[in-house]
Amino acid sequence: MTEDDDPIDSNTCHMTRIFDSPAALAFIDSLRKKHQKAVPLVWRIRQTKCMEEISLINEAARQEVMKTMATEDRINLRNIAKWRQEMGGLKSRHSKWITETEISTVCSSTTISRSGRVRYDANWTDDEKRQCIRCFHWHQDDFESISNVILTKTVDQIKAFYKEHEEILSKSLQSYREVMKSRRMRIDGNIRY
Repeated sequence: MTEDDDPIDSNTCHMTRIFDSPAALAFIDSLRKKHQKAVPLVWRIRQTKCMEEISLINEAARQEVMKTMATEDRINLRNIAKWRQEMGGLKSRHSKWITETEISTVCSSTTISRSGRVRYDANWTDDEKRQCIRCFHWHQDDFESISNVILTKTVDQIKAFYKEHEEILSKSLQSYREVMKSRRMRIDGNIRY
């Protein structure tokens, strides 16, 4: 069947198919004669331009639904639930970066006076000394940053600790730098200064 034989009403949209013209009826009869079985035909009534646009929108929506359903089959919902749970755990750990044990040590080593000022304990525990030495490795002589990390000591107490143990801290800092250089050499393969 050629385009000339195709019964399209030129006054309406191309989706309008009416099979009542003599050429269309002859074509349908020839199909029935060639095939023993009945030929199923789709009869469409005349459509207005609005009806055609609505059917095109419906077809586009149907295709989007099919794409969504195909995508949904590929997504593993168990993995998503597991990821959501892991992210929630990480978020809660991040929000509570001071554990209860750290809070209890801070509260036990500091007291609040009647005037509302916080009194800091002048004695240094072994853990506080280790933390302070580690902070000197990272922050060097930034006493305020170190006091922010070690919540139980003031800036003046950290300065006094530095003056008292300056020789030990300089040796520790030198050994720390040597260790970091050797690690960097293993990673990079060359020495950087």
